Amino acid sequence: MIKYIVFLSLLVCSKVVPCDVKPYKIDKCLQHPIYCQILKNSPKINKQYAMRLSNVIDNMSKLYKLDSAIYTAILAQESMFKLNAKNCRKGFCYDHGISQINYKTALIYNFNLNGLTTDLVYSVQAGAIVLADLRKAYAHKDKDYWTRYNASNKLKRAVYKAKVIRYL
Repeated sequence: MIKYIVFLSLLVCSKVVPCDVKPYKIDKCLQHPIYCQILKNSPKINKQYAMRLSNVIDNMSKLYKLDSAIYTAILAQESMFKLNAKNCRKGFCYDHGISQINYKTALIYNFNLNGLTTDLVYSVQAGAIVLADLRKAYAHKDKDYWTRYNASNKLKRAVYKAKVIRYL
């Protein structure tokens, strides 16, 4: 009998399913891996916002044929999932929104700067559009095409890659 109980405890508690993880958390992470990635990287984030954001990322990743885990990690690196994020220096804001779209990129794509910092779907979609264009232009010769989201120089892309992958 004791052997049977020990066997069951070894079966139930493993590296795949640690003993301290509640079954509903495992189910939620299997159903919503983006949500769990967001919570892992930003534990204090509002859970409802995180679920909404994960659904938007999932939809945009499918629509634009992007790796959702990579895109989520990029958003973590760029803004730590803050919709109203801005990168401002000396009174001028260069990058806007959860996707941190540069003002020059916004002009090229005709993105609305206000919408980038106030509309979650718009901001995530803007980043997805830019990333999808980078995929179309560079994926055939560079599996890490997504590093060009923030850097064009090869050395800076390597630094950016290291920053992003820590959020996977």
